[in-house]
Amino acid sequence: MNGAWLHLGSVHLPIALAVISVLLVLFALVTRSPARLKFALEITVIGAVLSWAAFLTGEKAEHVVEDFRGNVSERLSQEDADLKHFIHKHEEWAEKAHYAFQAAGAFALLGWIFCRSADKFRMPLAIVALLLTGGTAGLMAWTGHMGGQIRHLEVRAAADSNATAPTPTPATGESEGERDAEH
Repeated sequence: MNGAWLHLGSVHLPIALAVISVLLVLFALVTRSPARLKFALEITVIGAVLSWAAFLTGEKAEHVVEDFRGNVSERLSQEDADLKHFIHKHEEWAEKAHYAFQAAGAFALLGWIFCRSADKFRMPLAIVALLLTGGTAGLMAWTGHMGGQIRHLEVRAAADSNATAPTPTPATGESEGERDAEH
């Protein structure tokens, strides 16, 4: 087990909990249910706590990826520059997403403490929670997308509107352009 494995194993749950938090707060708003709002706030706090694992393992994962790439001799220097670019972008967004989740989690904890014994629905609390969890979910999703670009060339190609490189076919490994030229 290495840093990359730990990072990849810990990133998905906080992203999912961020999205689930938004949906739960929205459901609590629609139904005006204090119990549902409390539950949504609890899930937000749990997600914020779990995001620490992903945040703290990111640096170790970066070192594993860079060491792996450095040990593969046939890699081109341009690919290494691209890799470092994607790692840097992912790291920047991860920091923003993590701190947003911590802010949402802190607000959710305070909101939960404030309304834990009350049976009255707190509309302002729910609206602020929706805004914070919505922003957090967006940042977490984008951070995940940026992380996917580090190792998944197909994600990079889909994100790059200028991607004109021929794609290999699964069966033969040759590109469509090469196959068409032969036939």
